[in-house]
Amino acid sequence: MQYVDMHCHPSFLDAMNPLLECASRNHVGMFANTVLPSEYVDARESVESFRGVRLGLGLHPWWVAQGKADDREVRLFEELAPQCRYIGEIGLDFGKRFAGEREEQGMVFRRVLAACAQPGVPHVMSFHSSSAASVVMDEVERAGLSDAIRIFHWFSGSSDELMRARRSGWYFSVGERMLATKRGRAYLQAIPEDRLLLETDLPSSPQSKMDYDGYYRSLAGVAQVVAAERGERVVQRALESSCKLLELDVMNDD
Repeated sequence: MQYVDMHCHPSFLDAMNPLLECASRNHVGMFANTVLPSEYVDARESVESFRGVRLGLGLHPWWVAQGKADDREVRLFEELAPQCRYIGEIGLDFGKRFAGEREEQGMVFRRVLAACAQPGVPHVMSFHSSSAASVVMDEVERAGLSDAIRIFHWFSGSSDELMRARRSGWYFSVGERMLATKRGRAYLQAIPEDRLLLETDLPSSPQSKMDYDGYYRSLAGVAQVVAAERGERVVQRALESSCKLLELDVMNDD
């Protein structure tokens, strides 16, 4: 593997296979997150043919807040979660745009976590946590998921929350937009090197237009910033950690 993107959304594309084919040829692995269980089901067959891609079962808080995740979607998540190793994107968003749906988000999030806590396969989980990092950690601990692999995608909480997440063994995936901020670069310095991962969070929205060159520039750009700030060794460590979490061979073409 050359790089592994630990949080992206290729199924947002009208046709994701060209992107996945180019990534496979160029030895780029992916933790492909979904925002609805129905999206996961629709993408599952296509993604399974790419050995370097792991598809996450997701239920994004934005879709909950906007009413796009109805009870059928939540029940589908509950049905699928116990046998899905990879979970993402899930979480909470209490920023200004979605704070009014805080109660609904919390109710669905607790159902999501309860489904993940059922007996089944161990999980690797990617979390959204805008203005909600402490609540996300509280709920994960309450659900009994502290032994799962838990990844904060694009962490934007407080420094105290970052320290709590560090002590609790969370991983952190960092991308261009996070590292474009002064606070994001400060957090990069504070993340343990064995729990630092790279991400793009691309494409940015459903029905996006993106070619592989643009995608690759973003991922390579993240690696370059991390290398400049913390050294090439930390980039290599991130690759090794990602391959371990996704069960990929660092030295193989998978």
